[in-house]
Amino acid sequence: MGFKHYKFQPNEYVLVMKNGKVVKQGIGLSFFCNTLNTGMSVVPTVSFDTFFAFDEVLTSDFQGINIQGDISYIIRDYEKVAGMIDFSYISESGYEEKKAEAKQITNLAKTSVTKFVNARDVKAVIHSQEELAAFLTEKMTSNEAITELGLEVVTVSILAVSPSVETKKALESATREQILQQQ
Repeated sequence: MGFKHYKFQPNEYVLVMKNGKVVKQGIGLSFFCNTLNTGMSVVPTVSFDTFFAFDEVLTSDFQGINIQGDISYIIRDYEKVAGMIDFSYISESGYEEKKAEAKQITNLAKTSVTKFVNARDVKAVIHSQEELAAFLTEKMTSNEAITELGLEVVTVSILAVSPSVETKKALESATREQILQQQ
């Protein structure tokens, strides 16, 4: 027989499907079903963090800047996400966690970061960590593509803004010369 009992955790949103239609859905469901004609998607309800590191983003004066940060997001529309990303229930060991949405969020973030950095010179970018975080937060929380994915950005953190090695050496040298001239 194909009847089995399933019990899911309170941080799992379950969609139970028969004949291509959702017949039951909710957080932490517990139920019996016929495994021969029932499929399930299990979408995590926890928040996710995706780290990013963008290397050699060019400033308006053609200097390479490295940006590191973190974006926290949650799944807001479970059905929409389950329809676009495979969260199929595999076995009692659980489901295979997907990170496709993290890549999409990172790509959207890179577009916004590049736009911000391209509009400023190297010194302005180096000193604009908080301004960049505010800009990226605004762009990511209002981005329609993220909403269309069924996701919501919760927080954006910029962890580091640093020039490339060559640019750093040039800036240090110029600053050293300026200090010597002042003395």
